Amino acid sequence: MRRIPLPGQVKEGLDCFESCHLGLHPSISHFPFSPRTLFSISIADAFGGTPIFSKYISNTVKMRSALFAALPALLLPAITSAYSGDMTYYTPGLGSCGLVHSSSDLVVALSIPMMGNGANPNNNPKCGSWIGIWNPVTKTKHEAQVVDTCFACQYTDIDVSPALFKLVAPDGDGRVHGIDWGGPMVGG
Repeated sequence: MRRIPLPGQVKEGLDCFESCHLGLHPSISHFPFSPRTLFSISIADAFGGTPIFSKYISNTVKMRSALFAALPALLLPAITSAYSGDMTYYTPGLGSCGLVHSSSDLVVALSIPMMGNGANPNNNPKCGSWIGIWNPVTKTKHEAQVVDTCFACQYTDIDVSPALFKLVAPDGDGRVHGIDWGGPMVGG
């Protein structure tokens, strides 16, 4: 670390450039820097001319900016998972979750691997959870409660009640491709 010359210790000539740059000139009889300024200048000299607290603040701002920029991407998978698959309809009754529903209820059955039923499917944590269903063609979104397991569905396909099918795909003929859906309890 360079020593900062005190008034009266400055030599004329080549050293004056450094001294004059710091505001210390032999003709100045008072000391223009506070101890805090002197300390930061001394540290600045040791780290290439930028005060260390400026580097700390700059790096902290950069780190916080990067964190806030990445925050939505970090949180989004925890909030919801999105899938795309076929949507079909079925007539609900006693579902694998142990509850009875009718054709007018807004309910959905997930595929066997998506549902992941254990020994007692009534205890499945997905039972009773809600998913959002989005039709990119009609640009409509509806919510449905998970109540059953679809044994004929592929992994990302869903089977819905007739009432829900008419809401999501009013012109659908029984099977609609490319329906997007997701929810916090369905993993992914």
